[in-house]
Amino acid sequence: MAAEFQLEILTPEKTFFAGTAEAVTVSAVYGDPREHLAENHIEDEAYLFREDVSIDVESAELTVLAHHHPMVAALAPGEIRIKVDGAWKTAYIGEGFLEVGYDNVVQIFSHLCEWPDAIDAVLAAMEEEKEQERLRNTESLSEHRRSEIELQRMLDILRRKRGNVNN
Repeated sequence: MAAEFQLEILTPEKTFFAGTAEAVTVSAVYGDPREHLAENHIEDEAYLFREDVSIDVESAELTVLAHHHPMVAALAPGEIRIKVDGAWKTAYIGEGFLEVGYDNVVQIFSHLCEWPDAIDAVLAAMEEEKEQERLRNTESLSEHRRSEIELQRMLDILRRKRGNVNN
C-alpha cells in the first residue's frame, strides 16, 4: 500500500474533498512578478496590483506525495487529479493555492472545484459563448488574458462532459 496523507480541498461554498490520498496533481503557477518590475525599471511594487497590469506567469504540473516537504504554491485553473486507493480521479479546479504542512496534511483552497459529472454542460456551453464574445470585445491585455483563461476553462469542461478527455 502506498503512503498516504490527509487532503482537504476547500471552496467558499463547500468542502470538495476531505480524506486520505496517495497523490494529488495540480497545475502550479511559477515565476516571480517582481522580476517584471526589475526588467522594466519599476520601483513601486504597488504597480503589480493595478487592474490594468497583466504579468505573464507560467504553470507546470506539480504532484504532491506523502511526506512532501512543506511548501505553498499558487494554482492555475485546470485539472486536479487525486489518487485514492490506487485509482486516479480527475476534477476541475479554479485559481487558488496549495499548502503542504509539516503534519502530512495538504490543503487546497480554490474559488471553484467540481467533478466532471457535476458540471452542467448546457451552462458550460452558454458560458463558452459568453467568453468568446467577451474575448472578441476586450480592450486591455489584462481583460483579454482573463477571457482566454475563462474560455479555456469552459472548453475543458465541455470536453469532459462530451467524454473527449480520458480520466
